[in-house]
Amino acid sequence: MAAESDFITACETGNVEAVTKILENEVVSDDQLQKGLSSAAWSSRPAVADILLSKGAKVDRSSFVGSVTRGDPTMFELFIKYGFDINSTEFEDGTALRMSVGKENLMRWLLAHGADPNVAHDQAPSPLVSAVVAKEGGDAMRLLLEHGAALEPNILHCVIGSRERNKMSDIRERVQQLVRAGADINHIDPKRKGTPLHCAAWHYRGDIVEALIELGADPNVVFNGRTAADVAKDKSQEHKAYLTIYDFLKTKTKVTPGE
Repeated sequence: MAAESDFITACETGNVEAVTKILENEVVSDDQLQKGLSSAAWSSRPAVADILLSKGAKVDRSSFVGSVTRGDPTMFELFIKYGFDINSTEFEDGTALRMSVGKENLMRWLLAHGADPNVAHDQAPSPLVSAVVAKEGGDAMRLLLEHGAALEPNILHCVIGSRERNKMSDIRERVQQLVRAGADINHIDPKRKGTPLHCAAWHYRGDIVEALIELGADPNVVFNGRTAADVAKDKSQEHKAYLTIYDFLKTKTKVTPGE
């Protein structure tokens, strides 16, 4: 049997001659083939990957994630050549398209070769949700929308409540583009504190509150007995800065249940 360390090193470094020699002259187990493919994927060695796939190696989670991480379309071209479904949901990470957020070259290639933006793993976010919540996901969001990505009812809540929201330089533009693409500006999501306006007030995003009002959000929608203005007023008891949002919304709200 081949010395595993020599074989893996040859795969990782892209030494086609050494890989070929080992495969021709020594016994290489299925497990070694898989480890070799993983090493080739993580090191972006398509020539080696082609050889290993031709010898029976299968695309597994490690080689899949490695190829996405490297953002190399050549690897996925090989995977498809050997029968991999570009819309596969067999891995818990989600589809290749979802994983390509932040890697525009790969995302464009996947979309051009049949990737469906509306296919998602049951346990993973859709490609669009993954894009809208990512710090550098604005370009991916726009690209997915151009290719027909469906809008989840709470898509605005997702971007407004994202952990990366305060690092996004284009969050206001994202909200505007999503609304113009058809996102429900007054959708109530019980898990996310009400409407997008409630959500923006809760997270102290005055700029998003203003943008939503400009885009037609209804400040009179009541959730759990509170308008968005009430949310800001209640939060001001913890942080006085929320009063600026409350003062703005109060002028837009006809009925404030909290008063």
